[in-house]
Amino acid sequence: MFEMEDIHLGSDICGRWHNRCYEVLKLLGRGGTGSVFLARRVDDGKKVALKISCEGEDLIYEYHSLTDMACLSMVPEVIELDEWHGYTFLVLEYIEGYDLSHYIRAGKCSYAVAVHLGCILAFLMSKVWQKGYCLTDIKPENVMVDTANRRIISIDWSSLTEAGATVKEFTPTYDIASWGVGQRMADQRYMVFAISMVMMVLIMGKSYSPVNVSIDEVLADIRRAKCPIGVKNILIAGLKGGYDTLQQFYNAMNALDMYDQPSGNDRIDEIINIALAAAALFAFLSIANWLTLI
Repeated sequence: MFEMEDIHLGSDICGRWHNRCYEVLKLLGRGGTGSVFLARRVDDGKKVALKISCEGEDLIYEYHSLTDMACLSMVPEVIELDEWHGYTFLVLEYIEGYDLSHYIRAGKCSYAVAVHLGCILAFLMSKVWQKGYCLTDIKPENVMVDTANRRIISIDWSSLTEAGATVKEFTPTYDIASWGVGQRMADQRYMVFAISMVMMVLIMGKSYSPVNVSIDEVLADIRRAKCPIGVKNILIAGLKGGYDTLQQFYNAMNALDMYDQPSGNDRIDEIINIALAAAALFAFLSIANWLTLI
């Protein structure tokens, strides 16, 4: 049987059912059950992201999640699902850009950027909630900046969970239950906590593990951080489960009025511009509209 490790630069992956072939160009990432490659569709040269796994059920679930959410701007285009040498593979649009973990590796980003990103993620997650679901594995590695199309993309939809159900797909750092703050339930508070922790690690320039530190130690870090008291209070409330809805969380951030503060870094300012576009969209939403969304 063909082994996953045998896939290399120049390998051709040809679908059993749709008969389309893809040439592997580069390894983008590798997980416990599969890998993601940059590939080129042989018939027209289009670059794509190709996820291939020995656990076909996971990719089939992600495929259906993506097609169900296809109307949302943060969802990558689904091209096809197929099989090859006993493996299941999912073909998606290739995103030209970078994920938010770039800024953790680089050190830290400004608190203004963190607030802008918090706003846009709250808006995007409210759209998911409106459709009756939660995205439960929100983390920097799963959020990409699409520099070509100036948008924020969630690149992993395997954690899409029906609202009110038990959360099964999560990363402990961004999981409210792992910190002893709340339940592992797919609700708005769960997503607010995850977004708050994303903001926290971006501001501090480091990640946190509930195995090694307590939530009180995390909160102590933000209290010592050099950022406005309003930002600190929002993060502390979000990390303590103080917001019941995404609306409350967004309103608190929006009230800070920090959209004219540059970061001093061109690449980070690019994210600010994207977030500003989402903030402008928010400006057209009345409270009544928000209550409809949430």
